[in-house]
Amino acid sequence: MVSINLHKPGTIDCDLQFPSSWDDLLPEEVIEFARLQLLFTNDQPTAKATMVYFIIEKRADRQKIKLPDNWKEILDADQLATDGFDLLDFLYTSNKLHNQPLPVIELPLCTPSKMIGPKSSFGNITCGEFEDAEYYFYEFVENPSNVPLAMMASILWRPAGIGYVKENAEENYDHFANLLPEILYSIYMWYAGCRSLLPTMFPTVYENDGKKNEFDMMAFTKCIHAAAGPKNGTRDNIRKMPLLELMFDMEQEAIHAKELNQQYEQHQRTTVH
Repeated sequence: MVSINLHKPGTIDCDLQFPSSWDDLLPEEVIEFARLQLLFTNDQPTAKATMVYFIIEKRADRQKIKLPDNWKEILDADQLATDGFDLLDFLYTSNKLHNQPLPVIELPLCTPSKMIGPKSSFGNITCGEFEDAEYYFYEFVENPSNVPLAMMASILWRPAGIGYVKENAEENYDHFANLLPEILYSIYMWYAGCRSLLPTMFPTVYENDGKKNEFDMMAFTKCIHAAAGPKNGTRDNIRKMPLLELMFDMEQEAIHAKELNQQYEQHQRTTVH
């Protein structure tokens, strides 16, 4: 967080805490950012200016600071836009949204109506959830629409205490499809932000990933098939495992394989000379 001062002599003088990272954002701010990205796809200056005003009002209300009714007219619009745009740079450089902005989603026409989402940073997501969500993540990247996002939501959000069953997710799809586009896009932003964490947590597994020039929608399914065996059990057993647990095992195996390969190459060089 950073502190900003809104000041004009005789009219306004207050300090506000302004977010400086994705995980500083309030859930309402995440959703508003998603809405503006959809609404002003080809007009980023307007999206940024609107976002600055939204955050100021939200933070003032949160800090119980009463802004004058005409505060937008009181302040220097050009300076506010310039300084505000700089403050929002973090939103336009890379997606590092890891905190869950939508821990609960209400689906009024569904019984039960309260759907619980995964924990922040993929803390409790299973391999099966990730495998199926990945398919729709790639589908959205290649052909953006609400359809794959609603499917992702129905996979990852469900009633408390209910395990993931793909057929149940498909049954709930229509309810999620009725969510506002900005809610669905917020889910995508969160998923993409958490997904980007994985290469930093398991660098050896992803070591060669940057050399690929195209998406592989079956990449994680192949990982599940490769991991099946005496140690981890059947593919169905693996799908029920926490994602981060399997990824940790894969990282250790990748490190070991890399060390063996380096030893082999060293042996070969020594033998040749």
